[in-house]
Amino acid sequence: MLLSQHFKILKDDLCHKDFTANELLEKLGEKSHCLAAIILSLPFLLPIPIPGLSTVTGLMISWVLFYWFIKKKIWVPKKWRTETLPAKVFLKVFEKGEIYSKKFEFLFKARGLFLVHSFLGRVLVFLFTVISALFLALPLPPGTNFPPAITIIIFALSILFEDIWLLIFGILVFGFNAALMFVLVNFMWAESLPYIESFLRWLS
Repeated sequence: MLLSQHFKILKDDLCHKDFTANELLEKLGEKSHCLAAIILSLPFLLPIPIPGLSTVTGLMISWVLFYWFIKKKIWVPKKWRTETLPAKVFLKVFEKGEIYSKKFEFLFKARGLFLVHSFLGRVLVFLFTVISALFLALPLPPGTNFPPAITIIIFALSILFEDIWLLIFGILVFGFNAALMFVLVNFMWAESLPYIESFLRWLS
């Protein structure tokens, strides 16, 4: 099934009213790990400013990827399964996901299946996506969530479509984004250091 078809089914079946996390997981089916990572990352490619969203989402993506790595169904606490999710927000996510997918999904093909599903491939995807999810969780300025989000999406697509070229592309994007985030964090630390020192002097 094409990625755009996944998004269309989610939009048509779920977004006529608010739905629960359990209903979403059931609809995601056997590809739930990759689709969940993509859906959780998509808001950071869209103009949906929700304070604190990146921290919660980054931790959730790490949780989902851990269960993908150990080849287990995503476990969600019973209380969370009945939490209501806003159809209005997810409708926008699914609509944009369907539109973007139609533009690029013709590029995705099953290539290099053995390498994608090998232990080394799983380790690389797990490590790079979790690091990207942790970057996403950092309380950084607006606009800095895009690089880790797009990295997570590329890796999730490489597994979803079993495409070694997407996996390689994801590794290259990760390397670039990691260097970018390193420079950004160091810049922010250098800028904030004088204020930290002044505060410590005030305390003493």
